[in-house]
Amino acid sequence: MADNYSQATVEPDLPGELFTESELDALSAACGLVARPVGGGKLYFFADLYFLVDGEDEDGYTFDCLEFLQGKLNSLDQEAYPAITIHGASTCSKMRPGEFGGFAHIITRDHIRSFNTWEWLDEEARLPGDAHQLDAFFAAREEVAFRWHVDDVLCVRPDLTREQAFQVLKLARTCHDATVGINWEVLEATAQHLFGDKPEPEGQEA
Repeated sequence: MADNYSQATVEPDLPGELFTESELDALSAACGLVARPVGGGKLYFFADLYFLVDGEDEDGYTFDCLEFLQGKLNSLDQEAYPAITIHGASTCSKMRPGEFGGFAHIITRDHIRSFNTWEWLDEEARLPGDAHQLDAFFAAREEVAFRWHVDDVLCVRPDLTREQAFQVLKLARTCHDATVGINWEVLEATAQHLFGDKPEPEGQEA
């Protein structure tokens, strides 16, 4: 017989004054999250055995810890507390396939996003192998994808290595202005942010 565990930690530490004793009891009973005082009137939340996104509290009512924490986040200063994150790992006392993995939740004032390795592996396994299949894959999901390549970055910054150019692509993807999108100027500006100004051609005065 094997034992399964789902351990998790919550960041950052949260002001203890936000929580009543009954709320802390509900977090523990329904979701496995325990609160430990860490000084400064704050609480560190963690699940040392079993973490659940939702469950039943001691009175039998359904309790969703992500929505609950989002409500608490909205009562805090946005600059001091921009988000709450939960990182976790699922393990097993025996080396059984499919019993190990990780998960994460990020809670902001407007959104709750979740990720786990099982869904990621499933999506990766179903990804198509060539460009035509990739277009069909996104069409089936009613989506389109705009693809940029490392060589595109090297067109505007030939002084970079391919690894550096890929860093530019990754940063541009995550940090671009959605009202502008990604274009040649965005790639050039992102490269400048990461690696400084483009070198002047040899023989040309600055």
